[in-house]
Amino acid sequence: MKNSARGDSSTGSELKAVEEACREASRTVEPCELCVSVVNNSSQKNPNNQIVEDETMNNLPLTIGLSQSPITQALFDGSVRPNGIDLKLQTRFGDGLDNVGARHRAIIAGEIDGGELSISSYILARLRGVPLIALPVFLSRRFRLRCMYCRADSPLQHPSELAGKRATVHRYNATTPVWLKGILQNEFNVKPKDIEWYVAEPDIAEESLRPPPAGVQVNFILPPRTREHAVQMVEQGEIDAALEPYALHDNPKMRYLMPDFRQAEKEYFRRSGAYTTNHLFALREGIRTEHPWAVESLFAALKDARIPWRTATAMKIRSVKPPGSTK
Repeated sequence: MKNSARGDSSTGSELKAVEEACREASRTVEPCELCVSVVNNSSQKNPNNQIVEDETMNNLPLTIGLSQSPITQALFDGSVRPNGIDLKLQTRFGDGLDNVGARHRAIIAGEIDGGELSISSYILARLRGVPLIALPVFLSRRFRLRCMYCRADSPLQHPSELAGKRATVHRYNATTPVWLKGILQNEFNVKPKDIEWYVAEPDIAEESLRPPPAGVQVNFILPPRTREHAVQMVEQGEIDAALEPYALHDNPKMRYLMPDFRQAEKEYFRRSGAYTTNHLFALREGIRTEHPWAVESLFAALKDARIPWRTATAMKIRSVKPPGSTK
């Protein structure tokens, strides 16, 4: 077990070596298969995996909402622990595709001490005075062209064809739609007002008081207002496309809007240098004022929890032979 504490430099040389080996791996869009298998094997030991609690006594108790992933797994299995903190990790907040949104609502409402929060929700919460701080820990990031979907037999083949079409997003102000609205306008000349938008959920808290720009049409889908129902409407042709962060391509009735999205993402990255972030780590501001050392302890633990993923990714990169190599 590793304790992450303020001023702990015991892993400095190790982390530096890993970071050097993983210079390119740090830009990986998705966790490698090796890391995913590690998470899956560990999850079998704790199949319910709803709340994991550090049993240390006399520490500061904090309840944190996180997704279990290769970059947080060390916190869930206890191999990394924040020094001086009795950490309770919670993964379940709602049903189905609403689980992540329910977590964001719990963090903003102060029902838990902090956790993984969408960037757009954090910014809008801060603008209306919600007492939150953010740590520079990005728990979800990926290229966005893969987040556009349509039904399997749709004639759509390119984002530029979305002009004049109907698209669903879970919330108009959610981070993935914010990124995609900008990318559609800047890269494909499709402005937000060119699309008829259908949302499954109201924006979190008072975000709904920030209306879309004039000329942009946003409608609620018919009940039930769930993401699952919105996807169903795309499957049935009632809506043309879904702009979602979830893996809808696993649905046999759905497909990526761009068949060549990987190549398009590579070109986009070479041209823009942008590797878009989705979620950061947010914390109640009171923790910073009352227990400033706890912020540093959490940051160190979140940083140390990435080491197994970075190491496994580096090993995978080293195992790939260059084209034409016989060694």
